[in-house]
Amino acid sequence: TAYEIPKRDWSSDVCSSDLFEAGLARFLVDCARRLVCSFVTDKEDAASSFDALMAKLRSSPITLKDGRKLNQALALSGVMAGLYARETWGTIAAGLAAAEEGNGEILAALADSYVERGDNGSYNSNSVEANTAINCVDYAADRDPQSYADLAARTLPAAPHFASLLAFSGLVCAYWPIEAEPAAKVRAADAPPILVIGTTGDPAAPYAWSVRLADQLASGRLLTYRGVGHTAVGSGSPCIDAAAAAYLVDLNLPGAGAIC
Repeated sequence: TAYEIPKRDWSSDVCSSDLFEAGLARFLVDCARRLVCSFVTDKEDAASSFDALMAKLRSSPITLKDGRKLNQALALSGVMAGLYARETWGTIAAGLAAAEEGNGEILAALADSYVERGDNGSYNSNSVEANTAINCVDYAADRDPQSYADLAARTLPAAPHFASLLAFSGLVCAYWPIEAEPAAKVRAADAPPILVIGTTGDPAAPYAWSVRLADQLASGRLLTYRGVGHTAVGSGSPCIDAAAAAYLVDLNLPGAGAIC
């Protein structure tokens, strides 16, 4: 069976752990309704089955074909990668079901896709390194390593699965040798109309960022997509795709407060 593995979108790596937590909750509700979610023992409480599987992987990691171990952290990375698009929810479900049976290959493939790791252990680009370098100079990171542990503790109640994974993702910036030069706000005062599309259920880029960006741009216009997944154009919404085409071809904007 061929499973869909997502392509990593590095346009936003400053992720909110509670957004991924909400994405996981939506996935588990959907997953419990489907036969492929055989790892779920209680359809009314799919989260308990998920937590039990993660606990098992933490204490007893699965040995992969290439000798690596699928532990809880790697499995969560794979789940996080799959949450970027609804099209890969089925891959997450298949990966969790396989892991329950002792096969970690699908979840590992999802995790590898997130960092563009190839089957032979090499990496398809330097996107990981480039993304780190960009983030560390675009944002004034705290230089105290303890602050990242504190962040994980503060966000744990709202995001029990992803708080630690994401809170420590910025730790490298505490040791970055170059001082940050935070990007200034851009108003684009003389620009033609600018369409900003925000997705309410985006796990990686908060919808509030889209709202603020549209307000910040002098000619910004927000189009809201009520859906899930990271980015909306080309994701299966005729309403969004039509609006994007009208803008790109003729610079036509949807009406103020438009929702798809």
